[in-house]
Amino acid sequence: MDREEATRLIKDFAKQGLEYFVYMIVEPSGRCLYVGSSRSYKRFSLHESEARNRKGYNIAKEAALREIIEAGQEIQYDIFMFCRNRKYARAVEAALIKLNWNDVANKYVEGSSMMKGRKHSEETKQKISENRKGKLTGKDNPFYGKHHSEEAKRKNAEAHTGEKNSNFGRTGEQNPMFGRKHSEETIKKMRESKALAYQKKRLLQED
Repeated sequence: MDREEATRLIKDFAKQGLEYFVYMIVEPSGRCLYVGSSRSYKRFSLHESEARNRKGYNIAKEAALREIIEAGQEIQYDIFMFCRNRKYARAVEAALIKLNWNDVANKYVEGSSMMKGRKHSEETKQKISENRKGKLTGKDNPFYGKHHSEEAKRKNAEAHTGEKNSNFGRTGEQNPMFGRKHSEETIKKMRESKALAYQKKRLLQED
C-alpha cells in the first residue's frame, strides 16, 4: 500500500487503542527493504524526506529509496501488525529483521548489534564521518532559532533530578569516573563551555 493508504489504516487502529505498529518498506520486486516500528504515521514521510535530502543515517536504505523515487514509483509500505505498547512492537520488529536478515537494510536485533565483537575499519569510520558532516547543524537543525520555554526547562530538570537521574546513587567504584581523571584538554573545554554559557546568560539578562 502507498503512504496515504497506510496512514488512513494507522489512524483507524489508533482510535481502537492500538497506537503502535510494525511495518516493512517493500521494494517493487516484493523484497523487504526495511523493517521498523513506530506510533506515528509521519515516520513514512520522514523516510522519504531523508532519502531525497540525504539527511538520514542509513545510507543503504536511503540509496534504495532514492532509486524508487527517481524511477517515478510509489514507495510501498506493509503494515505487519498493530500493538498496544512499544515493547511488544519492538520485539516483533526484531523478529522480522531476523527473518529477513539477508535483505533488510537495518541489520540489528533488540539488545544486540550486528557490530558486536567487531570494529569499523578506518575507511568506514571516515565515510561515516563525512556522511554526518553538516547534518542537523545551523538552519538544518529542527530546533534552529527556537528556545525551550521555562515550563519545558522545569519539566526537563525534574525528569533528571534525584532517583530519576541515571547517575543517582553511583558513588565510589560505581561512578563512571572512579579512579580516572579528566585530561587537561577536557578540563580546558569544560572551562570554555562554562564561560560561554555564563556570557550568554549575562547577555540575555541585559536584553
